[in-house]
Amino acid sequence: MPDKAPIYRRNMDDAPRPVAVMARNLELGHHIPLHIHRRGQLLYAVRGIMRVETAEAAWIVPPARGLWLPPQWPHSVTMRSQIEMRTVYIAPAACGPLPVQPMLAEIPGLLRELILTLLEEPVDYDE
Repeated sequence: MPDKAPIYRRNMDDAPRPVAVMARNLELGHHIPLHIHRRGQLLYAVRGIMRVETAEAAWIVPPARGLWLPPQWPHSVTMRSQIEMRTVYIAPAACGPLPVQPMLAEIPGLLRELILTLLEEPVDYDE
């Protein structure tokens, strides 16, 4: 497990369901400093390019890809263009079968549509 980092919490860490989705639109050059989330995080941008950094590596994340970050993984994010970010947060208890290291992954059409559809559901959706 990586070293501790300053905590920059979003309310999705405390969402009432195992999966929560958040949308943010950010400008070119916007920087989110080093932070962690209690939940695992799939960073995905419908439009734009992000640079995500951890202590071990850095990734350029274009729209066709997403970056999986396991729970409690310190990272920072810099917007390389105007971004339409869609982030999926997954409760630690539901992360069992997911990778234990950060991983860049293709976001196929079906997953993209699932992410976008989840945004239309309430945070306390009916399980």
